[in-house]
Amino acid sequence: MLEKISKDFVIDHRTRHVEGLPPLSHSHQFNEIYFLQSGKCHVYIENEKYTLEDGSVLFIPAFKEHTFVYYDTVDVKRTVLYISTEQLNWYFDDNFNEEIDNLFINRHIKLSRKSFSNLSSLFEKIQFEKYNIDNLSAPLTKAYFFEMIIYIIRCHRYNDEIIKKTDLSNITTGEILHYIDDNYGNDLTLPGLAKKFGLSESGLSKKIKAFTNMTFKEYLTKTRIEAAKSLLISSEKNITEIAVLCGYNSSNFFGDVFKKNMGMSPSSYKKMLTMN
Repeated sequence: MLEKISKDFVIDHRTRHVEGLPPLSHSHQFNEIYFLQSGKCHVYIENEKYTLEDGSVLFIPAFKEHTFVYYDTVDVKRTVLYISTEQLNWYFDDNFNEEIDNLFINRHIKLSRKSFSNLSSLFEKIQFEKYNIDNLSAPLTKAYFFEMIIYIIRCHRYNDEIIKKTDLSNITTGEILHYIDDNYGNDLTLPGLAKKFGLSESGLSKKIKAFTNMTFKEYLTKTRIEAAKSLLISSEKNITEIAVLCGYNSSNFFGDVFKKNMGMSPSSYKKMLTMN
């Protein structure tokens, strides 16, 4: 596959059956962005060990020997993007070179559930357009790739810098959003969240609005819909099960909310991505 890589990049999505699979060692001339959607594994790069689990992103530089060791019997679902250094530099100007280099130096990012959902959505868009639906597919694919890398840089910045450098009020807002990201499947309400964080309802609403430009309800709905989109494409669960996992007790109400936000029903969305 790698010998036939396109002049831009190749994206490879698959489920690997790992039971009894021996360690896999290799190297190649392409930079590798490895996105683990489910499962667990160890990766060794030049004697450095990285433990990956759901939501991990690993950046493997070109020509670096790397070994995958699967220590569980659970199948691994992953998406890998291969791109040459020349093409990676072509996409980004000098303003981003240092941050791109840092991704491949620090290598491992563990995403929050919200970031995991957002990145899954971008990979789905890239995969969809790679089928060359029409003459807009090629520029859209490149645009989504650019958006994906910029989004990962933002995740990297947030993990490494923003949490350390923001003041108390911003940390509180970050904690609130992380709580929503990790608990969207529960019965979250504005009064309940305000009580948990010791804020008034109006104070909590203002913090969320200032940080996201969305109301509490809009942010919660967006988080739930993004999670639902990821589950629709990456799991075998039915619509009712997905509705419950995303915080909706009624599959009919979930369907109404999904259609309002996506312009189609959950089943139609799943069918569209499956067909393509």
